[in-house]
Amino acid sequence: MNDEFKIWAKTAKIDKFSGRTYEQLTEPREKREALKDFIRDYSTVVQTAVEDTFESMLKSPEPQIRRQAFGYVRNFFFIETSKVGNKSKVAEATRRVSRGKFSDPAEFVLETGDIDTEITRKYAILEELGNIED
Repeated sequence: MNDEFKIWAKTAKIDKFSGRTYEQLTEPREKREALKDFIRDYSTVVQTAVEDTFESMLKSPEPQIRRQAFGYVRNFFFIETSKVGNKSKVAEATRRVSRGKFSDPAEFVLETGDIDTEITRKYAILEELGNIED
């Protein structure tokens, strides 16, 4: 990010500051606001790139690449569901994703015996966990 910031600070014209670059700003308030905007925008770009890369790995026709993505989902699923102190939250996410058929994530994830379905279901549970209020 340091190199990107240096280039941005010298060359990017900031509309809300009359087209001046970061280096041309003199007020600390302006610099702080411009820096916050840069970090927010840069983080969004990086996050989108990572998500797109991961999605393409999951859909890759190359078995080795898909295995890497699957391994990540398996590990991330274990870590995230272990961090949830309230196990009923994980059960609720599982119920929602399975449309009420399962409350035990292990049963739901493994009942098909198919790795693609396992990963899809784990991914769906993780997404649903983010939608449930504590």
